[in-house]
Amino acid sequence: SNLVANAIKYSDPGKPKRWVEIGARVSAPAEGRAETIVVVRDNGLGVPEGKRSNLFERFFRAHEDSQGNIEGTGLGLSIVKETVAALGGRAWAEFSAEGSAFFFSIPSRRSDDESGTAKPRPASESGGRSAEDSTR
Repeated sequence: SNLVANAIKYSDPGKPKRWVEIGARVSAPAEGRAETIVVVRDNGLGVPEGKRSNLFERFFRAHEDSQGNIEGTGLGLSIVKETVAALGGRAWAEFSAEGSAFFFSIPSRRSDDESGTAKPRPASESGGRSAEDSTR
């Protein structure tokens, strides 16, 4: 949620069309374990190149000097990094002319994910509610 909140918070008011895109995939690396990779992309303000190396540090705010009107403590990205690290994953960012992409990965621990054959389970098997249940 911190990545999505940042993507929205740091949208570029100068752009006529602002967007945020969220995606996920399970990778199957040639070596090691598969991992689930989540990405949040946006076409917002971006991060100045000279400040990118500090992005995931506690209390760091890349736009504090230029966008002081945006509220925040500078803890969001460090929380993401520390949380996924505790789960055995990693967090990183990539930048392009179109905008920013913030990623995190967590290792897959299910054998179906490892083989690339994972299929959604019915809600009755996973303890959740089915689509039929939610219409009642």
